[in-house]
Amino acid sequence: METVLDRLVTARTSERRERALARSRLALAELGRRGVRAGIIGSLAAGRFRAHSDVDFLVLECPAALRY
Repeated sequence: METVLDRLVTARTSERRERALARSRLALAELGRRGVRAGIIGSLAAGRFRAHSDVDFLVLECPAALRY
């Protein structure tokens, strides 16, 4: 039996996942404008994103001028 808390956690996870996807797309677009090629990996990419998950990016290519 699903509790009120279960429904709240499910709703919060869904909202957070949608926000994470939207913001990740913005971040990838900005990185792309700067010549950085990157992708999303981890729980968000694998469909295991939860309410307390983070977002993992993998940088595949970066202009020398932007490296530290």
